[in-house]
Amino acid sequence: RLGAKSGALMPMNVALAVIGQTCEALHHAHERQDRAGRDLRIVHRDVTPHNIMLTRDGVVKLMDFGVAATSARKDTEAGAVRGTIAYMAPEQVRGSPLDKRADVFALGVVLYELTTGTRLFRGSDVQIMTAVVEQDAPPPSTRVPGYPADLEEIVRAALVRDRSGRIPSAAHLAMYLDELAMRNGMLVGPRAVARY
Repeated sequence: RLGAKSGALMPMNVALAVIGQTCEALHHAHERQDRAGRDLRIVHRDVTPHNIMLTRDGVVKLMDFGVAATSARKDTEAGAVRGTIAYMAPEQVRGSPLDKRADVFALGVVLYELTTGTRLFRGSDVQIMTAVVEQDAPPPSTRVPGYPADLEEIVRAALVRDRSGRIPSAAHLAMYLDELAMRNGMLVGPRAVARY
């Protein structure tokens, strides 16, 4: 699992590969429909490093949909706060209705942590919830000198507290990361992850 190496700074291309593949898994879940063609509106609600598994051949697997919200289950209504607090979007902390942008926020937290080697939110549950709801995340460049400005822009857009201003989907986040990797000539496929 990805969380097993917490604290270690992962090479940039590997971090982008992991997050890009996780975006694709989330996009697949977010766009699922039932047999009648109705959107299932799946929201994972617990995207964390511990729920991202890497296979030996460099393929990323998003695990544990056990607390996922979906329109197909009536026991996942708004108001129930489930997931890992340090990776929750502000609307999730508040118990508001969720959509795919909550998972984008969580993935933004994971991307922040992978590329800075530090936890984004620390403290007691109450301190973390207060920070998530009331404070903008500190720019990654305040934690890592020389942090790439174009990556910082993407990370900060994924972590916008008001979801209407956040990157709108995992597919969009994947596209932005792919474009960044291409501009910088980075190898970001499963082979990069497997080699690491």
